[in-house]
Amino acid sequence: MDPAFLFKAFYVGMPPAFIKRVDPADDGHKRKFSDLIWSRQLDRFQEADETTPIPSDRRSIIKADHRHGDEAALQNGRSRQVELPDSYVDDELFPILTYKTRFEHHGALYIVGWYVPIKLPELTDDKLVVEEEVRQLLFQPVLAAKGAHVPLGKAIKKLMQ
Repeated sequence: MDPAFLFKAFYVGMPPAFIKRVDPADDGHKRKFSDLIWSRQLDRFQEADETTPIPSDRRSIIKADHRHGDEAALQNGRSRQVELPDSYVDDELFPILTYKTRFEHHGALYIVGWYVPIKLPELTDDKLVVEEEVRQLLFQPVLAAKGAHVPLGKAIKKLMQ
């Protein structure tokens, strides 16, 4: 398979997604996570014309949350965490649900991840309990008067009758 094809398919076709290489810790320092590839949708949220950087004091907390998800994926094989992106989009800061998975390839460790923007319910705890279906978190689209028009497949229409 042509690597340029795979990169292009990942870049243009995936939701906000990324792959990081995990570099081993050296001399007592924390291990380093190096970005390898990312999708256009993630790129859109990383210092693009449509985004505004978050002030450094808040950004450091957000970056620590991102690293916590990386570390959890390394330790447990995967992580799912509600966090914030590290920039404003259209002057808005919205929560995201981030999925991260650890994998090994040719003796090196990697983290692959993606996220979706979410609307949070009223929270009373420091975590959400979210319904799962076939080991995947169950999403419920938020209906709106304006937004994306998503067609229903024939099998779904038949199921609804």
